[in-house]
Amino acid sequence: MDIDSDNCYVTYEEVFTHKKYKIIDISCATINNFNYQKQNIYIYNRLITYDGITFGTGIHLNIDSSNNKLIDFINNHDYINSSDLYRCMYLYDLFREGK
Repeated sequence: MDIDSDNCYVTYEEVFTHKKYKIIDISCATINNFNYQKQNIYIYNRLITYDGITFGTGIHLNIDSSNNKLIDFINNHDYINSSDLYRCMYLYDLFREGK
């Protein structure tokens, strides 16, 4: 949703719950700042909060926002009754298809 390069913050919005997370992500906020701001992408990432500070961890899956399978997944996914593992594996497959 937003990148603050000066302070290395990135704001994510969870597409199913619409909850926003402001996290520290040095690589996304600085190194890839130009690329992320120029593209319309969805980022799938694991967020971990420790001592009140939220960090992005693990594999960052960047998927083009115009991907029809992604749009269908977001619109029809049963968030309540599906596991995080299922979501991760499905989105990883979409990510790999886009490479």
